[in-house]
Amino acid sequence: MTWAWRLRGRCTGAPAFGRWWFAPEGSKANARARRLCASCPVRQLCLASALLHGEEFGIWGGLGPRERLPLVRRLRDGARLDDLLEDWSAGAA
Repeated sequence: MTWAWRLRGRCTGAPAFGRWWFAPEGSKANARARRLCASCPVRQLCLASALLHGEEFGIWGGLGPRERLPLVRRLRDGARLDDLLEDWSAGAA
């Protein structure tokens, strides 16, 4: 997986780029990051990257670390990434 997708992310060039995505859970900055992620054209790629690379911190694909844990567990249990992301996109994950 290349990193070129990041250039298309809504977070690219955001005024508080690093602070929002690594702000404490429940903070206003964290909520801003999640809102920006909700309409991001590369949200699914972002989440896939976080899952594949074991990102432990920050908002990736609109999900925080605790929200990603069930997805990580499913991957470890043998789920295919494509299937997992399809379920997640449909709201079933």
